[in-house]
Amino acid sequence: MALAATKCWFIWKERCLRVFEKQERTPEQLVTDISRHFAYWHPQNLTSDSIQNKTKTTLQPIWKFPTRNSLKLNCDASWISKDTNSGFGCILRNHLGTGKGAAMGVFRASTAEEAEALALLHTTKWAIQHNMQNLVIEGDNQATINYLQGHTISVQWQSIAILEEVKSEAAKLISFLGFTHVDMRANKVADLLAKKARKENNSVCWLLSAPLFLILSIAYDSVKAQSVCNDQNSIIAFSDVVNSADSATRGTTNTIDSKWD
Repeated sequence: MALAATKCWFIWKERCLRVFEKQERTPEQLVTDISRHFAYWHPQNLTSDSIQNKTKTTLQPIWKFPTRNSLKLNCDASWISKDTNSGFGCILRNHLGTGKGAAMGVFRASTAEEAEALALLHTTKWAIQHNMQNLVIEGDNQATINYLQGHTISVQWQSIAILEEVKSEAAKLISFLGFTHVDMRANKVADLLAKKARKENNSVCWLLSAPLFLILSIAYDSVKAQSVCNDQNSIIAFSDVVNSADSATRGTTNTIDSKWD
């Protein structure tokens, strides 16, 4: 019943989009958006066979803390069609789950996979621009991440040149920890940024902190990560998460260390 209601809701939103905004998504993009939304809010109803891309490996649907003294940069793309702008978003967090920066922007892409490749390229260049170190970059598109990891896998021809440039750019990062594939439900914050960029057709960068509209999503990730974390050094108190969200919401300005970590 929950899945049926979700489908009806998204079809209604698509109708409004077409009638009032003169925009439309492809059937494939609508199916992807429905799957991602349902997977995020109803993970208990899913099996590994229902995950996007039909991957054989079951991924943890929970964002995980990076190791101590390292950073994690999650990125994602939002694509509808080749005739409209696509959006990308990336969110930087430290080993406590604290947002240390974010960026979003727009570009054109001919396919969803090409958009994912371009999101990885923009994210890598943003990391270089701000001299980030001890960094791992996560994405939820298995084909592009596997290609960057050096695995033999077929990717679309549009993506190959972009991914090769990503490899070249990543070599410039200091103490780079590599690219990792993550379940799309663990990449929700980056997905929210990418969709916001596409819908608003806007490019914004936040340094040393995360934008206010992401505070609750970041806190949710941190609390879920805490519940399954076995590394005691990475565990954070739930009260700290709540206090951080409350402080950010009130616009309180704290002294921020000049270092990323």
